[in-house]
Amino acid sequence: MKESNVKLRIVEPLLAALGWNAGAGDLDTEYAVKAGVSKLLVDYALLVEGKAVGFVEAKSLDNPLNREEAQQVISYGRIRIVRWCVLTNGRVLRIYDASDKGEPEDCLVSEIDLQDLARRTEEIKLLSKDAIVHQEIEGVVGARKALRKASRQLEDSHGQVVAAVAETLRQFLSDFPEDQLKDLAKAGVLTMQSAIGNLRNLVEDEPERSPRPAPTTRRSIHDRDIPVVARKDLGGEPDGTVIVCPAKIERGFEFFLKYQAWGFIRANRQPKYLGLYLSSPESKILYFAEVDKMTPPLASRSEIEGIDKDDTEGFSPGKRVLWLKPGSIRKLVDPVPAGRAGSVPQNSRYSTLRKFVAARSTGELWQD
Repeated sequence: MKESNVKLRIVEPLLAALGWNAGAGDLDTEYAVKAGVSKLLVDYALLVEGKAVGFVEAKSLDNPLNREEAQQVISYGRIRIVRWCVLTNGRVLRIYDASDKGEPEDCLVSEIDLQDLARRTEEIKLLSKDAIVHQEIEGVVGARKALRKASRQLEDSHGQVVAAVAETLRQFLSDFPEDQLKDLAKAGVLTMQSAIGNLRNLVEDEPERSPRPAPTTRRSIHDRDIPVVARKDLGGEPDGTVIVCPAKIERGFEFFLKYQAWGFIRANRQPKYLGLYLSSPESKILYFAEVDKMTPPLASRSEIEGIDKDDTEGFSPGKRVLWLKPGSIRKLVDPVPAGRAGSVPQNSRYSTLRKFVAARSTGELWQD
């Protein structure tokens, strides 16, 4: 379906159902936005008393809605100080908060499958005229941001939080065995993370999906069953691309073992191998595997196959999954240690197998 038909058959009826009455002056098509000396046109401006409060950009039905198009509509909002920006292809609708200064994935408020609209009625109502006029959308988005921030902070500072909880418990349980005290603190922090996750599920309005079919082969493995090798014995193509991905022991490593896969990443080239860098307290590349296949950039969670919904929290549009060859994971007897400041991978980075085998630290790996 062409863009013009998406507008006529899907976008305009949807906006009308949400209370935006074109005849009453609630909509302005091809709304002009000045950017320097240029004049840009937004498909629709949502108006309240003549003032733009939202922008909507429509694309053709087969358009995958890439990151650049999201950035475009968000930039329109930032130029005109219009907070709520929408991008849709008639199948998927994404709401962005242009007041957030981050990247498009940071600005994403909601992603709605319009083919499943019957189960997302409360979510689509965030775009209704009433919700915007009465600032209901602001309250919902504020709550989501607070919970996401809390979840990230607990994850990023997991070790510090566990230590702080253990110290507090120590003041009241002075005779408690130290190792059990630490286990108790870890359990408490995990309970907090779980509670925040439950609250997020409530306010994110993610519908329950039909269970995905289980993978045709059982992919889950145990760390104790992984063969241990020296890097010089890895074999393979010396010039083959190695993608090195950082992982937190508490979360990412579990995903790695559960699926013999890595996700979710942005990758601009096809790797042949993967090296997994474990963060503190390990601080080294401890695992190596062969890549079986890499998915194309995924537009929504509904496109992720073979991974449980509960394990897709780190996903955002445009990211991929790396599936590893089953049984190819190796634990390194001589892992690559962290090098000088700036050489420790914070995001995915690239090297070659030749460099990977010879490196004395992560500082000797990078091509980028």
